[in-house]
Amino acid sequence: MDTVKDNRFVWFNRGKLLAKLGKLEAALDCFDRAIAMKESYYEAWCEKGCVLEELGRVREGEICFNKSLGAFCGDISLSLEDDLLSIS
Repeated sequence: MDTVKDNRFVWFNRGKLLAKLGKLEAALDCFDRAIAMKESYYEAWCEKGCVLEELGRVREGEICFNKSLGAFCGDISLSLEDDLLSIS
């Protein structure tokens, strides 16, 4: 096991650094890798949402923020669509 490539914290921190440097697409890749290692990684979902919004991909960002909230609350399946369906 490669301790760097297989460490979600490394990918998360690399994504944050790349985002600060304005390398947003590369940052998204890092956040995706971190999330692939732990789907309920709410911090990575949140940072991904911020980057997507900065890229003008607001709807995708909102979905990530909802995934972050769901992961934080222990339910990764939480989404805006689920919320809207439950109140209609």
